[in-house]
Amino acid sequence: MAIAAVNNDENPVWVDIGVTAGRYKAMLTGTEIDAGNGNIHYELKASSGEIFVKVTGGDDTALPEIEAVPEIKPVPEKPGEADKREIADVTETPGKSATEVNTGTDKTETGKSATETKATDIAVPDKPYEEMTVEELQAAILQKMANNGPVTDDMKRSVSENVWHDSLLNWVKSFR
Repeated sequence: MAIAAVNNDENPVWVDIGVTAGRYKAMLTGTEIDAGNGNIHYELKASSGEIFVKVTGGDDTALPEIEAVPEIKPVPEKPGEADKREIADVTETPGKSATEVNTGTDKTETGKSATETKATDIAVPDKPYEEMTVEELQAAILQKMANNGPVTDDMKRSVSENVWHDSLLNWVKSFR
């Protein structure tokens, strides 16, 4: 089992972490710590973190098993290329393609053309937000945004890049 500690402050901080007695290795710095009293006492530098793993014996460490890391695709560099990302799953309604759903353009204050989504074009299930999937929450946020005015490609991208259920839940509840 690995234990992680993070310091988001601009100052160093001492942490005390209750653990089972034994030796632990700080995986990022390589420091070994004796937690014979069942406590890791460690100074985290400003804006840093550490991962502690119990040493099983000798120099071997009990490293946690790591699942395959999903492939991360780079963000397109050309303007307009990012608009082609997989937002269709969020804004698509049954029986319509993404191009049929995302119709209409609007000039933004900078004069740049942006795709507009209408509130009636987004299908959102009628159930409590807490029971919705990430995709359903994303669609609900886009619908609420569309109720307040034009939804730009940047707004869609921000919604589609957020895949954290709790974050989306807080976001959708923040609308009036």
